[in-house]
Amino acid sequence: MATTIQISDEVQKRLFTFMNQKERELGHRLTYNDAIELLLENQIEHIGKDEFIKHVEKYQGIIDYNGAKKARNEERQLEREREREQALQH
Repeated sequence: MATTIQISDEVQKRLFTFMNQKERELGHRLTYNDAIELLLENQIEHIGKDEFIKHVEKYQGIIDYNGAKKARNEERQLEREREREQALQH
């Protein structure tokens, strides 16, 4: 069942930018429905580098800066792999 939704110009631009990025990553065209599905499935909070380090510093001595950086990069890679797998399932 199809439906029509109204979104602001700003949201449309942001959605279009997101779709372009995902299309480059996935190597195929997306519909607005595909993009919204991806957004809903990936409601994981993205944490910036500074915020991530700030949280890690709470546990100083447990993990050093380079360890935190490595863990963050590994988590990003896992997230990219999950996105690819989800896209392939659709």
